[in-house]
Amino acid sequence: MPSSFLRSHLPCLLAALIASTLSAAAPAQSLPEAPYAAPSADPWSAPHFSIDPKTLYQAASAAPAPDGVNVTELSEDEHYTFDDAGRLVHVGHTIYKVLTQKGAEGWDSLSVGWEPWHEARPVIRARVIAPDFTVHTLDPNTITEAPARGGDYKTYSDGKRLRAPLPAIAPGVVVEEE
Repeated sequence: MPSSFLRSHLPCLLAALIASTLSAAAPAQSLPEAPYAAPSADPWSAPHFSIDPKTLYQAASAAPAPDGVNVTELSEDEHYTFDDAGRLVHVGHTIYKVLTQKGAEGWDSLSVGWEPWHEARPVIRARVIAPDFTVHTLDPNTITEAPARGGDYKTYSDGKRLRAPLPAIAPGVVVEEE
């Protein structure tokens, strides 16, 4: 195994090793879909996309934000499981509130990289909750796929990157993405 391969994949390999030692090999679970579940006492630990938009927005708005910040990240979760075939399944989940126009401009899209030679194409989804509690979901038709570009233009790879603009981004919205 070339050392460059090991360096570039070491974080993923370590995460898989840690996840395999900390949890039993459990089948991957389906992600919940709307309609939304009953509110949880702790919205940050509830199943993804299960909290009623009004409840999530109010909880996000109640969280204190330091002065001068553009975005308040309320929850960030990385979850690793193994399916029945022993394949690693990684799910990243983030909830944040956009506070300023600068925050809206800097956090207006979702992007994830992957390598087709050993990974399945990622599934991404997001919802944007406006101050009036209307929900705008990520349109799958807006997701683009392009070759990933590293810092070294002479490095060739089959890496790809999915990108999508988040709908209705503006100061005051709460975003949940996975």
